[in-house]
Amino acid sequence: MDQVQAFQIAWFTVEPPTAALDAYRKIFGADPDGYQTHRGFGGPVPYLSTANGRFNDLTVQVGVQPGRIELLFQPDDPTPGPDEAWPILDRKKVFAAASSIAAKAEFSGVVRQAVIANLWQPEETLESASAHALKLSGLQLNYDDALDVMFQINRRLKSVNGDALLNRLLRVGVGHMQQMMIPTAPSGAPITVSRFGVSIVVDVNNVPTSEPYATDEQRRLLLELLAEADRLAIAGHVDALK
Repeated sequence: MDQVQAFQIAWFTVEPPTAALDAYRKIFGADPDGYQTHRGFGGPVPYLSTANGRFNDLTVQVGVQPGRIELLFQPDDPTPGPDEAWPILDRKKVFAAASSIAAKAEFSGVVRQAVIANLWQPEETLESASAHALKLSGLQLNYDDALDVMFQINRRLKSVNGDALLNRLLRVGVGHMQQMMIPTAPSGAPITVSRFGVSIVVDVNNVPTSEPYATDEQRRLLLELLAEADRLAIAGHVDALK
């Protein structure tokens, strides 16, 4: 699958939280376009601080939580009009940008890293989305009218050049998005637009270690996580875990 709704790299660290401003500078070597701290941490505000900007013509956000630093790639406009396609990112472009970052970015005290890609395949109806999701899950049923399919599986793999153990989680399901459009004319009635599709979440991460990774090992492992996540994203099927 080449359509990506959202893409994330996460570093899990045992060090005290850093500011998102400093994390952004360390990742991109430049200042962000915007930076914000959040006093009411938790609930709808999951970050202590965030920094936003652009990288390789992509919208990026760095968020910091206790024990976790996240880099998010997001579509420029997450709220399309009723006749517009749902905004997506190009898989090749996102993974290329992420790989260039992984080759140079590092944080102290990192014991775990993760690469998470939310993939999307549009479908015309709930029925066609359910049938496609069922096919990708590899499940064999004795009926063909199943709806709202949801399937998750994890298969571990030993790292190619080290002792790390990788989690490779695939979550296949049906996506149903509803969007209400409010017309500007006083007499206009609200318009509800429904979009269906197959959603695949690819989550490749390493089993946490007892000791933080050295800089070179951290970078090498992240590049390996990215390569495996990209391979699974291209395949878009649970058979790719073999």
